[in-house]
Amino acid sequence: MSTELEEVPMRIVVALDVHRRQITYKTLDRESGEVGRGRIVPATRGAVREWLEQFAACEAEFALEGTTGWRFVVEEIERAGHRAHLADPAETAGKRGRKRRAKTDSADCDLQLRLLCAGELPESWIPPAHLLELRTRLRMRKVLIDQRTAWQQRLQAQLFTRVCRPG
Repeated sequence: MSTELEEVPMRIVVALDVHRRQITYKTLDRESGEVGRGRIVPATRGAVREWLEQFAACEAEFALEGTTGWRFVVEEIERAGHRAHLADPAETAGKRGRKRRAKTDSADCDLQLRLLCAGELPESWIPPAHLLELRTRLRMRKVLIDQRTAWQQRLQAQLFTRVCRPG
C-alpha cells in the first residue's frame, strides 16, 4: 500500500462546433468552474491531435454534433483516451428552442456544454470503426456505380443521335 496520495485527474467537459475550416470549442473545468474558449485552425486531424494533448492528464468528455467532419474528430478523441458524445443535430436544435437572435458557433458550444453537463444531450450512436469503414466503402461504390450509369447513358444518347439520326 502506497502512502503517497494519488493525484485525481481533473474533470473537464468540452463542447465542439465542427466546420470545414475551423473548430470552435468551449471548455469547463467541473472542479474549479473555469471556462475556456477558442478555435482549432485548421480543422485537420493533426491540429485536433495536437490540441488534444493538453487534456492528456485529465479526465475529459467531449460533445459535438453529428455533422460534416465529426468522424475524424471522434476518432482522435477516442485515440487520446477520452469519451466522445455525438449529438443528434435535429434534436439538439429542438432543445435550443425558438431563436431570439442569430445562432453562432459560440452559442452552439454553450448549448452542447449545458446539455452534456445536465445529462440531456440527445446522443447519436457512434458505430464501431469496422462499420464506419464498411459504410464508407458502400458510399464510394454507390458513387462509382452512379457515375458509370451516367457515362453509359451519355454514350448511348450520343450513339443514338449519330447512328439513328433521321434523314
